[in-house]
Amino acid sequence: MSSTYNPTEETINSILTGLLPVLIVGLFNGFEDTIEWYQYYSSDYKKRVIATY
Repeated sequence: MSSTYNPTEETINSILTGLLPVLIVGLFNGFEDTIEWYQYYSSDYKKRVIATY
């Protein structure tokens, strides 16, 4: 049984195993920084932060 190269499957595997965890960690760190500095934001900026997240 010979396996054939499937570029679509290879791309999906690369994204799921490599890039997706990096994206999740990056988004979490950004959200964590937002929560930490939230008390110092102006009221208009607070509304935009809430709408964004």
